[in-house]
Amino acid sequence: MEKAKFPMPTMNITQGYNEGGHKGAFALDLAGEDTGIDWVLAPFTGTIKKILSGTYGNWYWFESNEEVLCANGEVTKLVAMFGHDNRIRHKVGDIIRQGENLCAEGSSGNATGNHCHLEIGIGSYVGTWYKNSYGIYMLYNAVKPNEYLCLPDNYKIIKNGGYSWKLASEVKEPSASLELDGIEKENLEKVRINMDFLGLDLSKYKGVKVDKEVEEKVSNELKEEIIKLTKYFD
Repeated sequence: MEKAKFPMPTMNITQGYNEGGHKGAFALDLAGEDTGIDWVLAPFTGTIKKILSGTYGNWYWFESNEEVLCANGEVTKLVAMFGHDNRIRHKVGDIIRQGENLCAEGSSGNATGNHCHLEIGIGSYVGTWYKNSYGIYMLYNAVKPNEYLCLPDNYKIIKNGGYSWKLASEVKEPSASLELDGIEKENLEKVRINMDFLGLDLSKYKGVKVDKEVEEKVSNELKEEIIKLTKYFD
């Protein structure tokens, strides 16, 4: 499972949540290494769902193809909105893999200096943006990027916006686990023999996590039956 990642190798946040033109929004302005133009990378493998270009600049809406693991441990689909690239580089339907160039910093539209406007939304793409109570256009289902994007372990930081960020190495894969309470390890062979007909490997018990393949194979109903049966071996 992919971990959703911050989209630039250098973090330089020049405007944060609820600041300036971000009033009431969880938006970040990312300036990259310097005043030049840096690439903005795909934070996850996904698909371009919408592109807008006009007096407001060039904007992309990018949806993850699968659920991703987020910095806060949540597993969900995400949508990323990027703005101000100086030109359109893709078309709707293009698939971009995590870490590939998605867009670049720019100054198109209402922008001061080269930067990338970033917003993150939870769930699938449902539309472009809406006007909040402050008259600011913002992404649907927006969440705080620092709670959902983790940092590559080799990142460089100039300004972190005053927010707390997690390294990718600190974000652990969720465990697909089935814990069978009340089973003592000395009864392992008895249980295994009696569970052979289920076609499962129940060799791990009591606080030890069952591997993902087994977890996916066992339905909720079957789990309950296993727990009932194994109580005979307490």
